[in-house]
Amino acid sequence: MDENNYLLIKENWDKILENISKKVAKPMYDGMVKPTYPINLDNNILTISTPSEFVREWLDSRYKEQFTESVKAVSENNFEVKFIVQEVQVVEEKEQSKSEKDKITK
Repeated sequence: MDENNYLLIKENWDKILENISKKVAKPMYDGMVKPTYPINLDNNILTISTPSEFVREWLDSRYKEQFTESVKAVSENNFEVKFIVQEVQVVEEKEQSKSEKDKITK
């Protein structure tokens, strides 16, 4: 994982979403864009979690360019954007597990 750039994107995710919100209708933003979050950055591919397969397909076919442009504006890197469906609980458990491992090794 490209840890530095991933942290930059994660810390600025609200800013990225704000940029996208200026380009899409509010109902679309609230229902489709706002529930997304970054989960991985590897080999210049930013993986973004979506709440359902429907949302994933919709974003991939209609808003991928807006995500790519907004990420580039914040990170100054041209990452490829990939949408996947991932349960929030799974991501939270993964982050919690990593945090606990970090505490043990320090």
